[in-house]
Amino acid sequence: IERNNGWKHFLLTEDIEFAVQCAMIGERVYYVPDAVNYDEEPLSFSVSLRQRHRWSAGVQSVANMYTTKLLSLRPTWLRWDLVSHTNMIYAQLLALIPVIYSLFFMTFSQAAVTLAISLAGFVSGGWVMALFLAITAKRDLKRQWKAILMYPVYLGSWYPMHIRALILKPKTWKPIVHGSAVNRGAITETVATK
Repeated sequence: IERNNGWKHFLLTEDIEFAVQCAMIGERVYYVPDAVNYDEEPLSFSVSLRQRHRWSAGVQSVANMYTTKLLSLRPTWLRWDLVSHTNMIYAQLLALIPVIYSLFFMTFSQAAVTLAISLAGFVSGGWVMALFLAITAKRDLKRQWKAILMYPVYLGSWYPMHIRALILKPKTWKPIVHGSAVNRGAITETVATK
């Protein structure tokens, strides 16, 4: 923050904007597994959708504002990672093109096969990704199996948010009503000691 002359992050996803600006000046942002954080979850599904819409629109804003700047700098893995992360929304939307094409320009049987193959690839890819994430995070796979199975549904639920964020950009940040803050690390430690 000092090297950047203060906090200059005003997009809807200021944390991602901060990470991108750090990458632009050569600073790494690290994941600290022992950090204590307090997760505040939305109290309703509609609030969750509003929050996810803001996140999707915010990441799109970061991609639109910083991709060209990041690509103009000396290439590093960190910069490439942030370019790919912030532009993943657009890649996910581009992946819908074959599906849309099949619906409008193929016979019913061709479209059905294309959709079945696309869906099978999406679901199996989601399972592989979830399994990989669970293993690398050293999670108990027996306890995570439901989350792993549902991960493709979670991924697919972002598509409407991405499309909505392309069309309807939030103009201002609106507070999200949360319940009480929960330190998941403390809960895990408490449960583990009982």
